[in-house]
Amino acid sequence: MAAQPRSLKGCRVPRAWPSAATACTWSRTPSSSVAELSSPHGLAIEQTTGAAYVCEWGEHQLTKVDLATGAKSRVAALASPSGCAVGGGYAFAIEQGDPDGQLVRISLSTGAKAVLAEGLAGPMGVAVGGGYVYVGERHKNRVHRAPVTGGGVEVFADGFDSPIGLAVC
Repeated sequence: MAAQPRSLKGCRVPRAWPSAATACTWSRTPSSSVAELSSPHGLAIEQTTGAAYVCEWGEHQLTKVDLATGAKSRVAALASPSGCAVGGGYAFAIEQGDPDGQLVRISLSTGAKAVLAEGLAGPMGVAVGGGYVYVGERHKNRVHRAPVTGGGVEVFADGFDSPIGLAVC
């Protein structure tokens, strides 16, 4: 049986957390407003719609979670997904492969999927901004970028030690 997500009920987290953890009551039963997720490996918030997009590795999909209601819906099937970013009406995610993975763009309105970069050695970490999507390639210690519209993948930076988390500021 899969473990149920934990929620904190009536919890005020004191400054001395976690030494004062007794101020909270742990519950193994999720409330009706909590979406149950299966091995989430990436999360991005779409500010204009109030939705979270989650790469669920356990379900092999990109999942939309309504932040107001907790309702969960499938956007697109993905192969061993990790990393997630949203922008311009699209989600960008990694599909892990054996041995290589790829960066995909998923339409948030239709779920249509397009490959932006393939043959990535240990891809992990996705960020989007300024008209580009960025992806870390851990096994080659570099970051690639591609236009969000597709085409023209290039090495943006190298010399990192296993880049995993990315952000565009």
